[in-house]
Amino acid sequence: MSQYLKYEIAKPVAAFSASPTSGKAPLNVKFTDKRTGLPEKWKWSFGDGTVLREKNPEHQCFQEGNYKVTITVVNVVGYLYEATGF
Repeated sequence: MSQYLKYEIAKPVAAFSASPTSGKAPLNVKFTDKRTGLPEKWKWSFGDGTVLREKNPEHQCFQEGNYKVTITVVNVVGYLYEATGF
């Protein structure tokens, strides 16, 4: 009798947190990936032209105001998901 194994890799869910989320410029903000679904690639866009590809980057905001931060994650089977915040 043969036995079969089936592995399912969930689609990644892109989510993140940031700290601190306010303060005087220049402000160093640490971003933490809160993903699920085994992502292996990250792309962070910070709304000021800066793009970083590490899992948990730190970004310096030089001007006061609101920043649109987007994280895009890709997992081992190629699923791509995106989250935007702050």
